[in-house]
Amino acid sequence: MSVSDFGTDLNVEYDESSADINNESSDMATVTGLENLYQAVQNRLLTPIGTLPLHPNYGSRLSTLIGEGNNPLIETAVKMMVVEALQPEDRIAYIRNIDVSFVRSTGIINVIVDIVSIYSSELQVSLTVGV
Repeated sequence: MSVSDFGTDLNVEYDESSADINNESSDMATVTGLENLYQAVQNRLLTPIGTLPLHPNYGSRLSTLIGEGNNPLIETAVKMMVVEALQPEDRIAYIRNIDVSFVRSTGIINVIVDIVSIYSSELQVSLTVGV
C-alpha cells in the first residue's frame, strides 16, 4: 500500500464563501494521493451535516458554532466536532492535534488539524469556518 492508494477525486477550490471545481483548462482537474486526503478532510469539515440528502451523516456540525465567540467551551466543542466528523474517514490513523483560534470581531473560527494517515504520512489541514 502507498500514498497513491488515497484515491483520486475532482479538484475543489475554496474561496471565502464557496467551493468550486477547478477547471482552468477545458478538462476537469483532479487531486490524487495526500492531496486527495487533504481535500476529503476539508470537504467533510466544511459541509454542514445533513445537507447531502443521499449521505445524511456526512459532514460536520462546525457551522452551528459560527458567531458563538471565543471561550474554552466552544474550543472544546470545535475539537469534539472535528473528531466526530473525521471518525468515518478510514484513511486517517489518528488525529495528532487540533488547534482552534477565533477572530472575535467577525466570529470566524480557524481550525488546524494535524493528521497521521494509515500509511504514516503526516498532513496538516487548515480551514476557516464562518466566512
